[in-house]
Amino acid sequence: MKITDEIFESYVNCKYKAYLKFSGKGGNKSDYERLENELQGNFESVATGLLLAPYADDDVFQADLIMLSDLRKGKEVILSANLEYSDLSASFHALVKVSGKSMLGSFHYLPILFSASDEITKVQKLLLAFQAYVIGSVQNQIPLYAQVIYGSAQKRSRVRVEPLLHHVQRIIQEIRKQQSGEAVAKILLNHHCQICEFQDSCRAKAREEDNLSLLTSRSSR
Repeated sequence: MKITDEIFESYVNCKYKAYLKFSGKGGNKSDYERLENELQGNFESVATGLLLAPYADDDVFQADLIMLSDLRKGKEVILSANLEYSDLSASFHALVKVSGKSMLGSFHYLPILFSASDEITKVQKLLLAFQAYVIGSVQNQIPLYAQVIYGSAQKRSRVRVEPLLHHVQRIIQEIRKQQSGEAVAKILLNHHCQICEFQDSCRAKAREEDNLSLLTSRSSR
């Protein structure tokens, strides 16, 4: 069972959401979430154009699933690609070639995330570090940093990877324990519930259980 970006990000927001995701459950997306997804999709088109502006067509590679052999081609930019390593799977908005030795040669790749938000969140930083860990494991060189293109001004910012790696590896291990049944995820309502597709079903289940997190949830609303 693969640990994908979606499952990793879900776990950072809510352990129970990650459990629902890898169990194949689906929820009801709110109007807010649908609007957010639409804005994000539009932003990704703009950010892609901005990223590719300095490059020729021959410098860019795109494929649904990339392999080590694709990385060795040394294209300057790889767009919208999925990459798998062991039980991990990352979906990159983009990978950009930078100097620095790896098993690919005298270069390696770092991930770039596109975000419509005007702020870079902790969740996004951890997601980027997860993606850097996956590409780093394949190319045998974890990049020192990743990048975000974000906000209405299309700003660029670097996210240092190394300080986040231990946290990323711990989350991966915790998700593996969930998937194997060694650890059991319990409902714990939090601020993310307000924009989560599972908010109705989780609140109903929390009421059935008389879950204490209902009190915290009510006090934060």
